[in-house]
Amino acid sequence: MFVSSANVNKYMMTFIHDDTIMCWVYLLKKKYDAFQTFKNFHTCIENDAQSHIGSIRIGTGKEYTSNEFQNYLHHHGIKHQTIFPYNPKQNGVAKRMNRAILNIVCSMFFSKNVKLMFGADGDMVGEVIQE
Repeated sequence: MFVSSANVNKYMMTFIHDDTIMCWVYLLKKKYDAFQTFKNFHTCIENDAQSHIGSIRIGTGKEYTSNEFQNYLHHHGIKHQTIFPYNPKQNGVAKRMNRAILNIVCSMFFSKNVKLMFGADGDMVGEVIQE
C-alpha cells in the first residue's frame, strides 16, 4: 500500500478460499512478516476452523520462496503453486479482491472526510490528508 496505516503497516496480505471466496486480510509492517503471518493463519485454520490447507497459490516474491517457507509447506503437506507475475488468468481473483478491499477502505476514508491523493489509474500514490 502506498499509504501506511496508523500502526505503520505498509503491506496487505490476503488469503482467499477458492470455493467460497471467503477472505482473510492481514496488515504487515514488513514483507518478511509474511511467513510468520502465514504460520499464524495456518494455525488459526487448523484449530479454529478445524480444517486443513491443501494447497496455496502464491507469487514468486522472496518472502514466499525462502527455504524456511518451502520447508514449512512441505512439512505440513501443503502444495505450493506458483503464480507467474502479470498473469491475470492465474491471480485474477486475488487482484479483484485486493482492489475491492482498497475501494472499501477509500470509501470509509471519504465518508469520514479523509482524502487520499490518487493517480490516473486509481492507485493510492499520496499520503492521507485530513481536512
